[in-house]
Amino acid sequence: MPSLDGRKILVVEDEAITALMVEETLSDEGADVIGPAYTVQQALALLKQHTPDVATLDMNLNGELATNVATALNALHVPFVLASAYNAQSHMLLPDAAGVVEKPYSPKSFIAAVVAVLTK
Repeated sequence: MPSLDGRKILVVEDEAITALMVEETLSDEGADVIGPAYTVQQALALLKQHTPDVATLDMNLNGELATNVATALNALHVPFVLASAYNAQSHMLLPDAAGVVEKPYSPKSFIAAVVAVLTK
């Protein structure tokens, strides 16, 4: 599996425990984590300061859909992994999601999804 060493990865997740687990999992693989962002507004603010190599995106952030974040990522040509508990039909709300990992997921399947979108 390709390495995440030095890759800048934006984490957008509203559940603090999940966000910290994702951050730790990515850091353990050598990634440079941006965030985590817990809201749409925080994610958009981080995107004004950083251009990540890839992003991980929860679909529902405290009741607000992350569609604006996905649109901003697309505009920057940044692939993302949609990490969501929603069913596959719900993913159609987000434009051009590069990959999907269904919650709950294991660290191994999460990293595999991130690597897959980076190698597309």
